Amino acid sequence: MRDWFREDMLATAEEIIAQSERLGNRKATGYAGPLPGDVYVFGQKSDIQWMVIRYHPDDPNLILLAPVDGFPLAGTPDLTLQVKRVGGPLTVRCGQTEWIHRDVVKQANLIDYIPEKFRVTVQRRLADLARGRDIEPQAIDFDHQYENWLLKVASARCQLYAKSLELEKQQQRS
Repeated sequence: MRDWFREDMLATAEEIIAQSERLGNRKATGYAGPLPGDVYVFGQKSDIQWMVIRYHPDDPNLILLAPVDGFPLAGTPDLTLQVKRVGGPLTVRCGQTEWIHRDVVKQANLIDYIPEKFRVTVQRRLADLARGRDIEPQAIDFDHQYENWLLKVASARCQLYAKSLELEKQQQRS
């Protein structure tokens, strides 16, 4: 067997073991809350998944989510992760993040987990965007397929945000 293949297989096995341990620890402790790196899907079928980035520093009920998908085009604010998985890499739409109530996230289906080494890269990109640091523009930003995909992502983000607002209103009435 070639060395690069063996190394790749070992890295994949380590990621699978880490994910299993993470899920096992959740079951053992009974913690069912969202954790950074968790990937959720809302509804039965969706092309867009949502990665937990972090909890809000001033409100533990709010979680920053970033849309994640397998759409092949990535623009300026996006970050493509070379995560080992069926279907190829995932792209995080860093320009489409949203603060969502944690109880909305608890209603979603946990489907995956993004390892820390990738989360750090996403957090750096989000910090660069928040601070207005220069990120080299991509020609793909003006591609019609890419623009149409971002409209779909933005629509999903708005629907999720509306659910979050509705939940907050319900909780305030109670």
